[in-house]
Amino acid sequence: MNGKIVLGLIGFFVLILSGGCCYALSADVGGWTFTSDVEGWRVSDVVEIHPYDSTSENDQPTCGVRGAWNGVWGADFGYPTYPNAPKDNDEYHAATGWGEIFVLKVPDDLRAELQSHDVAVYGSVDKIPADAKEQEINDILKDATRNSDWCKDFKSDKDIDFNGYKAHLAEGDPLGSSCGAIAVLLDDNTVGIIEVNTDTNPGNGGNGAYFDGRAWDVIETFTITPKS
Repeated sequence: MNGKIVLGLIGFFVLILSGGCCYALSADVGGWTFTSDVEGWRVSDVVEIHPYDSTSENDQPTCGVRGAWNGVWGADFGYPTYPNAPKDNDEYHAATGWGEIFVLKVPDDLRAELQSHDVAVYGSVDKIPADAKEQEINDILKDATRNSDWCKDFKSDKDIDFNGYKAHLAEGDPLGSSCGAIAVLLDDNTVGIIEVNTDTNPGNGGNGAYFDGRAWDVIETFTITPKS
C-alpha cells in the first residue's frame, strides 16, 4: 500500500530508570500499551501512517505496511551504538539493534479470500469447521508478519500464545543478523506487530555498544494491554 507518512504524536515512548538497575520501555499505540523491561533500548521516532491518498503530491510507500494492511506505525526504537551521544550528534541514531511497533486493521479482502477458499472446500460458510476457522486466523497473523521492514526471508514460522493473545512468530537469520516479527491478535479486527532486528556480527572496531542477543530476546520481554 502506498501512503503518506505524517509526523505526529500518536503515542509516547518513555525510558525510565528505576532504582538504578531496572528499565521500562512503554508506548501507547493505536489504543494499546506496549511495555518492555528490555535494558538499554531507546526510541527514535513516533509517526502516524495514513492510507493512500491519490490526490496527495507526497504519495510514498509507508513504513513496512503493504497491500491492504493499514493503521499506525507507532514507534521506532533501537539499541544505541553510542548511548551517550546527544540528539544533535551524527551518531545519535547509530544502532546495533532496531525495533518497530505497528497496530493495523485486518484487511477485509484477506479475510474474504481465506473464507472463500474454505467455502470452496466445505460448501458453505455454515459448514466451515472450527479448526478451519482457527486456521484462517493463523493465516491472517502469518500474513501480518510479512509487513516486516527488515526480514524478507523468514526461516521459521509458528503459532504461539503471547500474553494470553493468539499470535504468530516468524524468525530469520539474514547474514550477520537476527530478525523476528510477532503478530498478535488484539481483537477480532486488530493486529499488533512487534518486529526486531539485531546485529549479530558488529564490526566498528569495538568502539561501540552492542546488544548481545537475538530478536526474540527483545520481543519476549513485551507485554500488551488495552490503553487505560
